[in-house]
Amino acid sequence: MKTIADCTFASAAPGDAPAIAELLRAADLPHGDLAPHLAHFLVARDDRGAVIGAVGAEVCAPDAVLRSLVVAQ
Repeated sequence: MKTIADCTFASAAPGDAPAIAELLRAADLPHGDLAPHLAHFLVARDDRGAVIGAVGAEVCAPDAVLRSLVVAQ
């Protein structure tokens, strides 16, 4: 089992979209319409700054639906 000593969490930035999409693809999760929801994603980064996980919501005010939760293997 791989462990990560240092992991940080932050709001997703536009530059994170390709990494998030790749994680979603690798997990066979929907990724084609990621861009409109990117503002509602958080990313996990390893100690090198690479995106290793993401979670996002699809907001339909006043409600939201968990869109995706994905972690690199």
